[in-house]
Amino acid sequence: MIPTRRLPAALLAVGLVVLPMGTWGAGVWVLGNVAVLVAVVVDVVLAVSPRRMDVQREVDPVLVIDTDARLRWVVTNPTRRRARVHLADALPESLRAVDRRARLVVPAGARVHADGTVRPARRGVHDLAAITVRSRGPLGLVDRQRTLPVHTRVRVHPAFPSRQETELRLHRALRLSEGVRTVRLRGQGTDFESLRDYTPDDETRRIDWAATARALRPIVRTYRAERNQHVLILLDHGRTMAGRMGRRPIDDRHDGPELLGRAPRLEHAMDAAMALTRIATGLGDRVGLVTFSDVVTGTLPPRGGNAQMTRLVQALADIEPELVEPDYRGAFGEALARYRRRALVVVLTDLAAGPVHESLAPALPLLGRRHLVLVAAPADPSVGSWAVDAPRDPTAAYRMAAAVEAEATRRRTARVLQTGGATVVDAVPTLLPGRIVDAYLDLKAAGAL
Repeated sequence: MIPTRRLPAALLAVGLVVLPMGTWGAGVWVLGNVAVLVAVVVDVVLAVSPRRMDVQREVDPVLVIDTDARLRWVVTNPTRRRARVHLADALPESLRAVDRRARLVVPAGARVHADGTVRPARRGVHDLAAITVRSRGPLGLVDRQRTLPVHTRVRVHPAFPSRQETELRLHRALRLSEGVRTVRLRGQGTDFESLRDYTPDDETRRIDWAATARALRPIVRTYRAERNQHVLILLDHGRTMAGRMGRRPIDDRHDGPELLGRAPRLEHAMDAAMALTRIATGLGDRVGLVTFSDVVTGTLPPRGGNAQMTRLVQALADIEPELVEPDYRGAFGEALARYRRRALVVVLTDLAAGPVHESLAPALPLLGRRHLVLVAAPADPSVGSWAVDAPRDPTAAYRMAAAVEAEATRRRTARVLQTGGATVVDAVPTLLPGRIVDAYLDLKAAGAL
C-alpha cells in the first residue's frame, strides 16, 4: 500500500481540529485517528486489486531508429467496481519515451487504453519487462501497487533515408531491363533477352542483321542487366566509423536541429548498404555481408530475392561502433576464404589517412587479384561547406584552413586506393547511396562482373 497526499492531509486536519482543545482534545485526537484508520481500511478494500486487472503493452515488434512509433497500454478491469489506475512502464532510456506513465479510469467490466510515443536512439533488441500498476480507492487515501510482468521484445532497425530514391532507381533499371525504351540511362545491361522490331529511338548497333535478313525488316536485340552475380559488402564498424556527422552541412547560425540529427558514420554507411542491397537483389543479383572491426563480427552468405534485404537489415540492427582499429587484412582474408566466386566487393569505411595507409591500402591486393573492389566512404558535409565558405572572423578562417587541408588529405588518400586498383566513392551522406548504385550499375553495364 502506498499512501497518497490525502492521508497526511487528513491526519493534519485532525491535529488542527484538536490543537485548540488543549488537554480536553486527547480523546478527540484518538477518535479522529481511528476514523482515519478506518477510512484507510475501507479505501483499501474498495480499491480494485492490481492482481485482478489485465495490463498489456502494444508496440510494433520492429521499430526504426530516430523514428517516432506509437506505444499503447491496454488495461482491462474484469471486476464490478470502477478502477482508477496509475501505471508506470519500465522502458529503457534508449527508447526515449515521451511519457512512461499514464492515468486511466476503467469502468467495471471495461477495457481502456492510453497512448504514448517512443523514438529509439539505439539499434538492436530491447526486452521490455514490467509495468507497475497503482489502483486508487474511492477516498483517495492510499494506492494498492503491484509490478506486473509484461514481457515484450522489440527490434530497432537502422534508418533507410534513401529508400524512396532507391526505389525510383530500381524502377528505372527494371524498366530498361524489360526493353521499355525511355531515355538512355546507366545499367541497361548486356545479357541478350529477346528480339523485336526496330524503332527510330533504337541504336543501330543493336540491330541483329541475321534476324533482319530473315524477316526482311529491321530487327533489334533487347538486353537486360546480368543476373545471378555476386556483390559482397564489407562494413567497417571500427573507431573512425563512430564519428558523428549530419546528412547536411551545419549552419553556424542555425545549428541546433542539425546537431540533434547528427549520427555516426556507421549509420550513413548502413543506409548505403541497404540501398545497394535493394538495387542488386531487385536486379537478380546475390548480396552478402561481412561486418568487422578488429575482428570479423558477422557474416551473411550471398543470396538473392526480397528476403535477403530483411536478413541484411536484421544483421545490421545489432552492429555498434567499436573504439578499435579496423583489421582490413583479417576481414579481407575471411571474405576470400568464405566466398571464392568473383564478386564486386564494396568496402564501406572511412578515408582516414592513418588506417588507409597503414592497413587498408596494403591489404587491397588480397582482394584485387580475384574480385572487383569498390571503397566507399561517407564524407562530412560540414567540412566541405567550411572549405568553401568565406570566413567571417578569425575562428572561421582557421576552421576553413583546417577543412581545406582535410579535404586535400581525403583526395590524396582516395588516389592511393585508386592506384591500388580500387574504385573509390567519397560522397556526403545524401549522395553516397546513389553514387554507389551508379558505380554498381556502370560495372554491370560494362560486363566487368
